[in-house]
Amino acid sequence: MTLTNEQKEKLSLIAKDSVLFDEKLSSYSSIRIGGIADAIVTPKSTDILKEVMQFAVDEGLLYVFLGGGCKTLVRDGGFRGIIIRLKEGFNNIEISHESDDIVYLQVGAGFNTAGLVQFASDHGFSGVECLAGVPGTVGGNIVTNAGTSEGCVGDIIEEIKIIDRAGRELTVKRKALEFSYRSLKLTRSTAIVSATLKLKRDQEAKVRESVDKLLERRKTTQPWGALTLGCVFKNIIKTSGKIKKVTSAGQVIDELGLKGVRVGRARISDKHANFIVNEGGATARDFEILVGMIKERVKEKYGMTLESEVKIIGEDNT
Repeated sequence: MTLTNEQKEKLSLIAKDSVLFDEKLSSYSSIRIGGIADAIVTPKSTDILKEVMQFAVDEGLLYVFLGGGCKTLVRDGGFRGIIIRLKEGFNNIEISHESDDIVYLQVGAGFNTAGLVQFASDHGFSGVECLAGVPGTVGGNIVTNAGTSEGCVGDIIEEIKIIDRAGRELTVKRKALEFSYRSLKLTRSTAIVSATLKLKRDQEAKVRESVDKLLERRKTTQPWGALTLGCVFKNIIKTSGKIKKVTSAGQVIDELGLKGVRVGRARISDKHANFIVNEGGATARDFEILVGMIKERVKEKYGMTLESEVKIIGEDNT
């Protein structure tokens, strides 16, 4: 449902100077694609965040959370409802407490993941190396359980603090969190506001070396610096007893000879087949057609069903 003028006035009173109306979402996306959102709110405090969420619930409006916009594709028709971005007010980082060689780091959901890796490297805290080169925010990467072949963010989570749809502030311990490959079981209406990470003290030089190696590997194997949403599909994991077989989605797509295939201004990367690149002026429709074609070809050839890592929101152009 589109926000009415009356609803916009009410939201302005709640969010004060942290709301924008009829804003292009392409500016908030790492692939620079996306239609117009009715409203984008960047709350500067937990209280304002709770008020905005309650307003949306009371008014029957859709709301979604957008981190760095690195794993969300907004359709060309835009989003009818409220986009909530946690940035200022949710970008803190500090040592919570320590125990022997274990360090507990508290990080706001809006904190930049690259900044987290840099902070840990500078202090010789080991555990976040798997996030080297991963874009976006801490909150967004927790939701997607982001990571690399070296591990994922779920491996270092001690607890998260959330606000649920009812406005309750809750702390959820690691044992109660259901992480899986590139996913955390969490309702979309729940806001992650911060996390406590369990890291280990190590030599600064050793941590930096690990981070540098991972960054170099990503730069040489992926379309670094291009407009993308990262890996589009999850790798294919099959388990038989205690044996787990992982098949690279990129390798499967490459074997089909799909590198370089283009629809409109969206193209399957020549460097890594699991990336779709916006060459300038691509639309969400271009992206979705490529995704559909890849899934169809893989299913037809190998009988495998690829699962997307990218969340798609919004409406098509009519």
